[in-house]
Amino acid sequence: MTITTDTPRVNHQIGQDFILAGAAIFTMVGKDTRFTYRVSRKDPEPGSRYTQPTYFVGLLTGSNNEADYSYLGILDPLTGYVRLTRNSRMTVDAPAVKAIQWALPRIWARAAMPPAFAIMHVGKCGRCGRTLTVPESIASGIGPDCAGKMGLATGAGPRPSLTALAAQVQTTTGTALFDGPAFQ
Repeated sequence: MTITTDTPRVNHQIGQDFILAGAAIFTMVGKDTRFTYRVSRKDPEPGSRYTQPTYFVGLLTGSNNEADYSYLGILDPLTGYVRLTRNSRMTVDAPAVKAIQWALPRIWARAAMPPAFAIMHVGKCGRCGRTLTVPESIASGIGPDCAGKMGLATGAGPRPSLTALAAQVQTTTGTALFDGPAFQ
């Protein structure tokens, strides 16, 4: 698919802001595959020739969900493209590389995704790693304090009803949170 100005646009719940927050861990699910990635932000050191942060991408390759990430490449924060480097542990033909190089530029462009595609965070803030409890934060992957520090909208305004949030979860995950007349 080529992304053009005519490509249908959507707002992805887990999007560019979450992925670039600095400590994002997310799983991308396709029709037959699933890959978990970690994107870490490294700010330039004082006096360095580098002036912009670098975003390192890791792929979960072991059973320890906290530590078993293998270096994959560097994320371009302007395009969403993941560039492999000489230290990358995988080649451009690896399914996990193809998946992230396909998905992130589309997320950056807010392009519509196929119905079988999903991207989900692990329930922790993409910036600080704290457990998310505020419904708006669970939806976005960024806690309210960190959203404020990042200059993002923090959910000011009317809050969605519990029924609306449950419907959103059911739509995105296929899981009904509430069943029965008591919750309707």
